[in-house]
Amino acid sequence: MKRFYLLLLLFFITFTPSFSQQQNSLPKSLTVAEKEIITSFKFKSSQITPPPSTPIRTMAEWEEVEYLVLSW
Repeated sequence: MKRFYLLLLLFFITFTPSFSQQQNSLPKSLTVAEKEIITSFKFKSSQITPPPSTPIRTMAEWEEVEYLVLSW
């Protein structure tokens, strides 16, 4: 019985990734609908923000991450 479950698990581990790769991926550029609405989109601001008033310190690579900020 254990051998059956082991073979079943092995089957799912082996063949599940191959099925998941067959899904449609995102397009590499803007779609037609996105191209139509991008002209009406208003960006937040084009102003330059002032620099920080306090000194800036860059974290060392071995320091723990307390906050994480991502930008696109």
